[in-house]
Amino acid sequence: MLQKLHVRCKLTPMTNFRNLDFLHGNIDVNPGHLGPLDKETAPILRGLVELHEYGILTCGSQPFEKSSTFLVGKGWYQKRQRPYVHFLLPTLHRDISIDCVDAFIERLFADKSILVSVHSECDEYGGPGDSMRSKVVTPQTTGRSRSTYQFRTNAHWNKETVTIDRLAKTSRGLLTKAWEECTFFPYTSIDFLSPYTSLSGSANDNRTFEATIVMKPLAIGVMARKWGAKLDLQDILQQHCEEAGIERIFPWRAIDAADAPSGGHRWSHTFCDDQDA
Repeated sequence: MLQKLHVRCKLTPMTNFRNLDFLHGNIDVNPGHLGPLDKETAPILRGLVELHEYGILTCGSQPFEKSSTFLVGKGWYQKRQRPYVHFLLPTLHRDISIDCVDAFIERLFADKSILVSVHSECDEYGGPGDSMRSKVVTPQTTGRSRSTYQFRTNAHWNKETVTIDRLAKTSRGLLTKAWEECTFFPYTSIDFLSPYTSLSGSANDNRTFEATIVMKPLAIGVMARKWGAKLDLQDILQQHCEEAGIERIFPWRAIDAADAPSGGHRWSHTFCDDQDA
């Protein structure tokens, strides 16, 4: 995974800025990944950056990898992975219409090339009649009449993996070795949701951050439906944003290395302040 999730990730415009700074290598850590960005990010880096222009805060992702084989200490190792992106999208924001958010989600579920999981970061799920296998669950919070905040998924609750691997003593042995599940597609069941899996995170006293309450973000996961599908999920998400009416509200531009205060590439972004978020 490119950006491992961490409970202290805080959803604010500054987090969006610092997340981009992390993606560009100007800082070595961010709240969601306590180390430098993985090298496999390179093919999808520009797409991840451009998603932030739509108000999307990416939290976890990986590119397509058909098959890679390595000689390791215990023998031969092979790995395959499907592309996926996990991100936050505000539902209450002065520049993002909630109707456009609804249209965006509808487009995602109508896209037969991907699997999708959506839930609200500000609500709890699991009432009478709801089970861990439920595909649609209404939040327990009163006043949530919109379907926007429902838990929804078209993925199997415990069978969707984004990475599989296998290990054998010889390269020929890999051909008959069974694949093992390595990384699962996150949050395909309400039973997997808890304060500790929140992408928005929480304060040290477990209070929800004010910016999260104000913007009521959705946590959205998208992955390729089929193994071997070399999808550019970042481009697919941008297309769905455009067609749903979500505009590029946070433009960025590159600043030449010569103009950067500390050398290297720097990036300029336009964000709303916390009071207007």
